[in-house]
Amino acid sequence: MRNLSLAILISTFLAMPSYSAADETPVADDQAKIERLELEVKQLTEELQRVQMQYIALQTQLDSVRNIIGNKTDITLNDGEDVDKQLCLTRLLELNETNAKLKSLGYTDQHPDMKNINRNIESHMLECGQSGDKPFDG
Repeated sequence: MRNLSLAILISTFLAMPSYSAADETPVADDQAKIERLELEVKQLTEELQRVQMQYIALQTQLDSVRNIIGNKTDITLNDGEDVDKQLCLTRLLELNETNAKLKSLGYTDQHPDMKNINRNIESHMLECGQSGDKPFDG
């Protein structure tokens, strides 16, 4: 019986080095997880920077729209003529927003899309009875 106990003790002692080799696998797994998490943090940081740039671009567009419409946000609809004028002014606002968007994307006044938008803005200003760069007077 004593020999059996001694044999079990010796076999347990000899088996211990195999456990330390097995312990290296979790360390390698942890290192791989750390590397994956670091890569994910890097990707999320890049995404955050991209979203911040989009925010700045949208803020610039919003400022442009605010400059275009000024304080004339309470245009009323009283009769049919006012409705037509409102529709005309709404279309003019849309054209100005498109113009601001194209400018924020780096389009120059020589670009065909910018030429087309500017022609449409001029014709709608005439149609709406506007002049100059104040499309919402009156």
